This record gives sequence, structure tokens and C-alpha cells, in this order.
Amino acid sequence: MDNMTIREARIGDAQEIADSGKIAVFLALEGGHAIEDDPGALAMFYERGVRYMTLTWWNNTNWADGSGDEPRWGGLNDLGKKIVKEMNRLGMIVDVSHVSEDTFWDVLKVTGQPVIASHSNAAAINNHHRNLTDKQLRAIAKNGGVVGVNFVSGFLDAEFFARREELKVMLKPRFDPGVLEAVKQQVLTGLKRQGGDARQVFLEPDEDTTGMVKIGEEITRKVDYTPGTLEIVEYVRPKYARPEAEQSYTAFHRFRDPV
Repeated sequence: MDNMTIREARIGDAQEIADSGKIAVFLALEGGHAIEDDPGALAMFYERGVRYMTLTWWNNTNWADGSGDEPRWGGLNDLGKKIVKEMNRLGMIVDVSHVSEDTFWDVLKVTGQPVIASHSNAAAINNHHRNLTDKQLRAIAKNGGVVGVNFVSGFLDAEFFARREELKVMLKPRFDPGVLEAVKQQVLTGLKRQGGDARQVFLEPDEDTTGMVKIGEEITRKVDYTPGTLEIVEYVRPKYARPEAEQSYTAFHRFRDPV
């Protein structure tokens, strides 16, 4: 990390950067909600370096259906088609990850440029709505597009979410409600202090970490875990690595979804 440098690069530089052993990244919007139904906003984002946009997230936009929502438009509506065409005009790549299958096929009918699925997997391996059928994968290949693999366990393993729910049920009675409430209040206090980002919540040296330690001990002592099945509690890493606080962090960290 000491030798890390960051420089601005053009899209055409990406292959050269990758060939040199470095990493090239692209600015993107994940979810077309960000443009607030205004195709004109795309130019503003493009001028600021954004080079692709995921049309939806799991939920629908006002112009395209997402894969995790109830169908509203049956794919793209007229505004959605206009947005895809404007992205083509600007040179902003259309990202079909997250969109419904109907939206996917509408995009391929409208677009005049290759598309990407930036983070989707194969439905043949796991038939999750976030994954692509073989027919869709072949269509992207024919379009000249690219598919990026997603390493979220639930998109790779059909049994993951079922195991997680079973684990939640098993764990629920094992924790004292009073302890969980104390931890909840600790986290909420930290969230407020740090502006709402759970990853930036820290415990000050004088704060009591007893509740977190107790849960950490319960996790490591009482349950025979399979790594990758625990997403029960959102943990926070203390800023000051007191032994008892670090212990609780380690207990939670060991069993988070491994990627």
C-alpha cells in the first residue's frame, strides 16, 4: 500500500493498465434512481467521469423493472427506452445486472451498443433472480458484451439463504434480550456520532464492551458453525483495540460471509 498511486485514466487505457499488473476502475451508478427520471442528468454524470449505469437495483425505477420487485412496466417503458438510447449516445455503458428478465430483453432490442452485466452469475448453477439464464448469457456474448462474476454466497449457492434463516432461528433464543438491547444502543450511539455509517462505528476507550464480548463468547462457544452462514449481527470494530473489544470483533469477523 505504501507504493500505491492513483491517477486519472481514459477508458482506452484500461487494457494497458491491466497488462502492467495494476488495477483500472470505472466510475458507475448502481441503480438508475440516481438520475431521478431525467435523461438529461446522464450527461452531467458522464462529464464527471461516470461510464456505466446499472438501470435498476432490486426494486423498480419509474421506467424499468428490477429483478427483485413486482413487475410494473413489463420491462422498459418509453422513458426507459429513451434513457438507454441517451446512454448509447453519450458512450455510457448499459449495465443489466439487477434488472428483470423482461427489462433485459427490452434493453437488447433498444441498445445499439454492447451491454454489460457487471455483477451477475449463472442461473444454471443457482436459479436466483439476480442471476442470468444461459439464453441471456449467450445473448450478451452475441451483443459483444461482458459478464462480471458476483461472489455473494447467496448468488453462488442455492442453499445459502435457507441455511442462514435456519441459523437465525437457532440463535434467537440463545441471547439475552437485555444484552442485545445494550449492544443495539451502543451501535446506535456510535452511528449517530459517526454520521450513520455502520462500518465507521467505533467504541471509545471508556465505553463498556461487555455486551459485545458476551455475544462474541456465545458465538464461539455454543454453536458449531460452517463458515459463511452467519449474518446475524452487524458488528463494529473498536477504534481502540482493548483485548476484550478485539475479542468480540474477532468472533464476529470469523463467521462473516467469506469472499
